[in-house]
Amino acid sequence: METLTAPRLIERLTQCADLWAEANKSSISRLGRLTVNDSSFFVSRTTSPKGVTTATLERFAQFLIDPHQWCGIEIPSQVVEFAHVVGITADANNASTGNAGQMSGGEAA
Repeated sequence: METLTAPRLIERLTQCADLWAEANKSSISRLGRLTVNDSSFFVSRTTSPKGVTTATLERFAQFLIDPHQWCGIEIPSQVVEFAHVVGITADANNASTGNAGQMSGGEAA
């Protein structure tokens, strides 16, 4: 019997980042800068021996699950699933302040 494996969290994050960039007519570099103040996050994470921390995944999930980050379109199901796997739910979010470090319902960076 074939075993199905779920995508790794970083792969899910990258897919969600691509969806966000497309919806916002922007780049994943901008997402990295807005979320973790690192425009090279998506480049350096592939070469970093340390990998990505849980806190970083949570910050991205908190940002991406905010409806105000999607230019009036519905949050893609892949983003909702990523946030859920990381432990973030849409119900816990309030309106965005527009500043990733000061998001409503989230901790300041």
